[in-house]
Amino acid sequence: MTYAAVRWLGYLAAFALIGTTVFRIWLMPRIIGAAAEPVAAMSRRTVRAGRFAAVILALSILLKLYFQSRSMIEPDEPLSFDIVRLIIGSPWGIGWLAQGTAALGALIGWRAMTRPIPARWATGLVALSAVG
Repeated sequence: MTYAAVRWLGYLAAFALIGTTVFRIWLMPRIIGAAAEPVAAMSRRTVRAGRFAAVILALSILLKLYFQSRSMIEPDEPLSFDIVRLIIGSPWGIGWLAQGTAALGALIGWRAMTRPIPARWATGLVALSAVG
């Protein structure tokens, strides 16, 4: 039950990260003239939501790794690095590492987006992280 909730949380965070990225990069520049609310406030809230989604995604990946590792051993047995390494080396683990890299890239990109004029590499990093 808990593992299912963690997976659900990871999917929700990934969808939120993709949504905030699409909103900030594609939709927000198109609605600037029609927006009733100041663009700076809208941009700050979008960046905050993107950061939050990236942090939740990273935490969900760590929790998935923990729960998957615990499922490979006896309930009373302590968790060892060998089991964690076994999980990370699996196809699921490699996918989780890619997701973790994307979450870290999104965090760095969203951090750079707080500048008044975000660098092109930050926008590209956020977009690439959302695709990953």
